[in-house]
Amino acid sequence: MTPLTCPSCQSRNVRGFREIWSGGTSFSSGSGYGIGSNGQTVAVTTSGQSQTVEAARCAPPTKWSRAKLIMAALLLVPLLGMWAFVMSRGMSIFSLPLNDLGWVPYVVLVLVGYLVWQGPPVYVQRTVVHPELMRHWNAQVKCLDCSREFYRDGTMDFAFNPKVQDFSWRRVMERVPAFRIVLKLAMWALMAILALCLLLSHSLLFLGGLALVGAGYYGLFMRKGA
Repeated sequence: MTPLTCPSCQSRNVRGFREIWSGGTSFSSGSGYGIGSNGQTVAVTTSGQSQTVEAARCAPPTKWSRAKLIMAALLLVPLLGMWAFVMSRGMSIFSLPLNDLGWVPYVVLVLVGYLVWQGPPVYVQRTVVHPELMRHWNAQVKCLDCSREFYRDGTMDFAFNPKVQDFSWRRVMERVPAFRIVLKLAMWALMAILALCLLLSHSLLFLGGLALVGAGYYGLFMRKGA
């Protein structure tokens, strides 16, 4: 096997990003005893991580966390249970005051919107984009003499799979103009219905729904760069 050399200075003093990162990163943990506020002796456990500047620069790509999505889904379950309980008693949750269970639809709408908006991007990043980024990272090499970064095949470029892209709803709308039109019309219709219900009932529930849908419309279609 031919030794890896830097394409710029021909030096063999090169190391992969993974080697630099693992060699310059250390994890530590310890335990001991301390005195609590009540004067009692308590056990204390500590852990930490130290990194060199070079190791931090060569750190692997971050895999997006799904903790917030899981938390939102877990919060949604009891709220839907409350909604079902109210319906089982022959009542409409929309007729209840906010200090009772009238707040439930607001929170459900926010949580569902968050899951729909953030769920697909997080899923695609974790299952498609991140593995490709890791392939990129594993192929990167740095010359310790001239600091040139290159790839194991000796090139300065890296061919990403063109099918691998971060997911975003805006990209979907760019690729499918009909989806953008339908979504706009649907949000207009929803805002019109909520405005009419607000005029007829003067309920804060419909005002909150109108504000949420309006904020979503602004973020999707009116904000700069949308």
